[in-house]
Amino acid sequence: MPRSALSARVDTAGVWLANLLRWGRPALRSVASKGAAMMRAGVRGTIEHRRDVAAAGHRIAWWLALALLVVGGRAILGLDAVPGRVAALAPFAAGLGLCAWLRVANAPARLRIAALGLGAVHGLAAVLVWTAFAG
Repeated sequence: MPRSALSARVDTAGVWLANLLRWGRPALRSVASKGAAMMRAGVRGTIEHRRDVAAAGHRIAWWLALALLVVGGRAILGLDAVPGRVAALAPFAAGLGLCAWLRVANAPARLRIAALGLGAVHGLAAVLVWTAFAG
């Protein structure tokens, strides 16, 4: 390609890029400022409704621990493919960690008691997996 054709293409691309920046910059600035305002409003709402957000987080953690027990239990009972020892132990260890966090966190009393029971089942399942796959 001759030098003049290449420079003409570079000039065309430069003009196109300059036009894009000239017209796109205000729109980008507007989108960024609106996004920042939405983030500030979200943080402000989270701070104002701190108890509700914490309560939702506690319930999500409890249900996630229960789901991990079901997922890990299906593999142990042979309903799913039997994984190795570490892969079989992982859901129970994660669920036990979630239940321990719920016991320590400022969760309601009934949820702490339920977390104690669920954590005990997770611990029992973890010990069962550890001994069953020990060989």
